[in-house]
Amino acid sequence: MTQAGWISIHRKIRDHDFFREKRTFSYFEAWIDLLLLASHKNHTILLNANKTSVKRGELITSKKN
Repeated sequence: MTQAGWISIHRKIRDHDFFREKRTFSYFEAWIDLLLLASHKNHTILLNANKTSVKRGELITSKKN
C-alpha cells in the first residue's frame, strides 16, 4: 500500500483537551503545532515597533534556550 496523498487538519484541533494536556511534546507533535500556527493568509504584524509582512505559510517564532 502506497502512502501517497495528504490530509487536512483543522486548526481548531489545538483547542482539544488532548492537545492542551500539560506534557512535553514529541518532535512530531511540535512539528504539527508549527504547521498549525503558520499563517493561512498574507498579513502584517507589529514586531519590535516595526511593521513586518508575514506571507501565507510563514511563521514568526523563537526558541527557548
